[in-house]
Amino acid sequence: MAQRVQQLGGWLTEEDLRRHHSEWVDPVLSAYRGVEIAEMPPNSQGTTAQLILNLVTAHGPLPRDGAERVDLILRATAIAYEERDRELADPVRMSAQADVLAQPATAERLLPRLARRARESAVALGGDTAYFCAVDSEGNCCSAIQSLYFGFGSGIVVPGTGILLQARGSFFSLQKGHRNELAPGVRTLHTLMPAMALRDGEPWRVSQRDAQISDRGGEIS
Repeated sequence: MAQRVQQLGGWLTEEDLRRHHSEWVDPVLSAYRGVEIAEMPPNSQGTTAQLILNLVTAHGPLPRDGAERVDLILRATAIAYEERDRELADPVRMSAQADVLAQPATAERLLPRLARRARESAVALGGDTAYFCAVDSEGNCCSAIQSLYFGFGSGIVVPGTGILLQARGSFFSLQKGHRNELAPGVRTLHTLMPAMALRDGEPWRVSQRDAQISDRGGEIS
């Protein structure tokens, strides 16, 4: 892997791969209309979804199904993603707490912008992510995402292996002083956000980031 990347002018080394380790992290928890929402902490953008839900809650009762509800959710989403780009990064680089977007106070601070936000135009996006969930007979749940980011990731295949390298480094910035500035030993913001909803402390639903928001008993599908 390292050899192929270096052949193409990249910086990945065998030492980088040797030093890499996965982390076992605690989810960030928030509430939405009687349901507890569990999301991945930064450097995932999972708390962005919690900010969207908090904005919708702070706005008040949901409009009836239809254009007005979709409009509200789109405006909340646009605000949440702008806040994501300002705040989220590798936790070692964040100036705020890792759960800053999930805190109700953040939604209250941003709520005035929700009323002023112009309607957003829908943009069709190509698919590039595989989400899967599973629940067994004992109620154990798994919510997971695997993604190369673009359809073919970086477009780099390691010769003789069939291994396609991902492009999750795309959120690194070349801007000096940026929270996600490209540098050794740090991770950039990424958009994977498998979720789980709980009731009374027990798993209730597993879901990907594209959730239907409802006020019927806290339903999220």
